[in-house]
Amino acid sequence: MGARQSAPVDRTTQQAALEQDRAGAGSKTHACSHCARCGRAVTDANGVCQHCGLEAGSPYEPYEYEYIMDNPDTFCDVFPFLKLPAVVRGRALEYLLSASEARPADPGSDKRVPYSAAASLDTLIFHARDIKTVSKAIASDVRLIERRAATPRAWLRGLWDVEPPHDSGPGGRSREGVLGECRARAKIGAHANLVLEMWNRLTTSCAARNVRLQTPERWSAERRDAVEQLFDEGIASSWAHVRVSTRDEAERSSPVEKAALADVLDSTVGRFGVKFAQHSWTLRADAVQLIYRGATEEGELVDADDAAYDKVDARLAQLFGSETERSENPRSAEPWIQAWANGDDRLGSTFSLAEARKMGWGHDESRPPVRRIRDVRDYNGTKPDSLDLTHKGTKSVGTVDLLFKRDAGAYAQAPDPPGIVPPFYFISPVANLRWRGRCKVKTNSTFKIGSRGTRLEGAVLFIELVPGVFDACISCTVAGLS
Repeated sequence: MGARQSAPVDRTTQQAALEQDRAGAGSKTHACSHCARCGRAVTDANGVCQHCGLEAGSPYEPYEYEYIMDNPDTFCDVFPFLKLPAVVRGRALEYLLSASEARPADPGSDKRVPYSAAASLDTLIFHARDIKTVSKAIASDVRLIERRAATPRAWLRGLWDVEPPHDSGPGGRSREGVLGECRARAKIGAHANLVLEMWNRLTTSCAARNVRLQTPERWSAERRDAVEQLFDEGIASSWAHVRVSTRDEAERSSPVEKAALADVLDSTVGRFGVKFAQHSWTLRADAVQLIYRGATEEGELVDADDAAYDKVDARLAQLFGSETERSENPRSAEPWIQAWANGDDRLGSTFSLAEARKMGWGHDESRPPVRRIRDVRDYNGTKPDSLDLTHKGTKSVGTVDLLFKRDAGAYAQAPDPPGIVPPFYFISPVANLRWRGRCKVKTNSTFKIGSRGTRLEGAVLFIELVPGVFDACISCTVAGLS
C-alpha cells in the first residue's frame, strides 16, 4: 500500500490530542464542534483543534501513512473488557457461560411486522390459483382460459417443453393421463426446491467466517480509513474493531451439525434422483464444448491421430447434424463456430474468428483462419484440453431430449478440494438422448445437475464421442424443473 501524502503535522500535539479523545467531552464555556479531520471535539475559542491543530473551515488533510503505522493505538480503542481486573473478567466470563440464557418472552407479546406492499403483491400472485373462489367475475374468466388455452397439454408443452402424443395416435394419452404427468413433474420440482434449500444451507454453514470492521459512528471518515489501513497491514491493534461471525450467524440462522446435514442432503438427493429419472426431460443447451481426454507426456497433452478426429467429425454430425445444418439452426443466430482465429503472432488460438475480430487481436487477416478442429492449437502451440464449438453469449443453442434407464439413481460428485459440500450430483445411467430434430442416439453419457443461482436446474451432459479420447460437453438447464 502506497504512502499517503499530507502536510507536516506536529507529532507531539497530535499524539497528546488523540490520547485525550477517549472522553470526547466539550468545554463548559465554548460551543462544541468536531474536527473535520480527526472527529474530536473542538472547544477552542478560535476554532483550532487541540488534537491535530486543524483550523476551523480548513480542508482536512489525511494522516501520513507512516504515522498511522507507527501509532496504531492512537487510532484504535483497546477492548474495554481487557481494562477490567483479572478477577472481574473471570466472574463476567463465568456469568456469560453459565447464566446468560434469557427466559423466552411471552409469544402473545410479540408484535407482528406488517407486510410491505411488495410482500402483499407476492402473496396475491402466489395464491392466484385460488382467487376464483373469491371473485365470481375472475372465476368465470379462469374457467374460460382453462377450457380454451390452459389445457394439460399446453402446460406440459409450455413448462417442460415436452410434446405429449395425441389421443388418437399410438401411445396417445388421455387428458387425465397428461394432467397426471403434469402433477408428477410438479412434485419433482417441489422436491428439487427442497434439495436446493438444504444444499444452500449446507453451503452457508461450510463457508468461511464473516469478518468485518466496526467503528463508532461518531468517528470521522478519516479515522475509520486509518483503522482500515491498519487492518489491511495486519496490525494487531486494528482487531479491537474487528467483528467475526460464522456464516450462520451472519444469515441469522441456527448452527447445524454439518456432517449430519450432509448425510440428510445425500439421502434427499437420492430419493429425488429416483423420481427424476422416471421421466424424460428436455435440456436447453447454452453451450457445447469438445473435451480432450487423451494421453499426456511430461504434463503436456499428446495430440490424437487422424482416425480419432475422423470419428469426432462423424459423431458430431450424427449428434448435432452436419456443419451446414448446425449453422442454419433456426432457434438461434448461428451459434455454431465455423472457424477459429489463427493466433496472429502466436502459435495458435482457441478464440473463434468472430470473437478475435471483435476483440481486435489474435488473428492475422492476411492468413486464412482455422476451419478444422484437428488444426486448432493453443497460443503456445499445444493441444487444448477443451474447445468451444458454439459462440459464447448465445441465448440458446438447441435442446436435448434425455431419457434415463429404469435403475438410474443419484450420487454426489467428490468436491475438489475435499470438503463437505458436493459441487454436483450425478444421475445415471442414461438410456438415450436426442438432439431436437435428430434421431435418438444410444451412447455412453454422463449427466450431472447443480444449482444455478436460486434454482436447481443447472446441468452438464457429457457425451462420449471417441472412448477415452474425446467427449462433447453440453452446458444446459433442465426445462421446468424449478
